[in-house]
Amino acid sequence: MHRCRRIAIGIVLATVVSFPAHAWGRSQRNLSYRADQAWTSVVRLLRVDLGFEIVERDSDAHYLLFRYNSGETSHPGSLELVERTMENGIVGVTVIVSVPELPTYVELNLIDRLERKLRDEIGPPAQPARPVAANGPRPHEREDQAEDEEEDEEREGEEETEDNE
Repeated sequence: MHRCRRIAIGIVLATVVSFPAHAWGRSQRNLSYRADQAWTSVVRLLRVDLGFEIVERDSDAHYLLFRYNSGETSHPGSLELVERTMENGIVGVTVIVSVPELPTYVELNLIDRLERKLRDEIGPPAQPARPVAANGPRPHEREDQAEDEEEDEEREGEEETEDNE
């Protein structure tokens, strides 16, 4: 009886291990571009650059379904842009890509290509504004400011001597 049970468990385990697992996950990355900027690049990347069929799209929600072509087969995929405000105050998007029948690196590759396309078409992502202390400039900024004031005074002194001559 125990031997039959062990054999049955062995068969079940061998069956489970022999079938490939599907990666039902998704990949995502935060980018410092606005959703409206990224959306047009997404559509061009998938449809024009990669030649994928866009099955359905919702421009207002920044969501689309597409067919990922790999060789002679195609696989369903989705891409969504979620607009958000980052900690540094810049408005950006979270790009969420899912191609469940393929490995995660395929999704990450699509995000990498989108990021490159955005840099090429729009330029570098937005940078946070330089924070200014509420109580005035930082110590090194005070030194720079003092040096600038000294240079201005020297220039004014030189201008006055030229005027007097």
